[in-house]
Amino acid sequence: DPVLFGQFLTAKYSADNFLHDFIFYSSQARIDYYHQQIDSLSSIEMVASIENLILQSDFSIDATFWFNAVTDKLTKYAEIEIYLYQVLQEDLDVALADANSDFYILLFVTLFLFGLILFTSYHVIQLIINNINALVNVTAEVTNGNYEAVAKIDSEDETGILAKRFNQM
Repeated sequence: DPVLFGQFLTAKYSADNFLHDFIFYSSQARIDYYHQQIDSLSSIEMVASIENLILQSDFSIDATFWFNAVTDKLTKYAEIEIYLYQVLQEDLDVALADANSDFYILLFVTLFLFGLILFTSYHVIQLIINNINALVNVTAEVTNGNYEAVAKIDSEDETGILAKRFNQM
């Protein structure tokens, strides 16, 4: 029956793809679990031999026997897939928890550094403003006739240089 043979090939292709992907992406512990579960299923050897027989013959074997054997194998695949999904979900939950923890640490460090930058910027700006205000006050005294007024700024930046030059006048 060509339809039944086509269904068999589809089922075999699906099972082989699952097995290939599973072995390629899984850890050794999960592969060992798979082999332990598959080895416990007595019909696996029958299915393998039936698969070879079907692929090398004209598909003249008992379809009921073949169907039961393949169904057993695919059922076992489904059980293993469900177990692996659960294990993968647990691994994913752990990874997400770690990522969330890392996110909060990074957020805390970022906020701390932002606060430190704001604090430092505020004090630098206050220092510059205080120096400029001191110069403004000294120029106001000179404008009022106090030619002995001295700017008392001890910085080495532009405002300090301006204060020294003003004092030299």
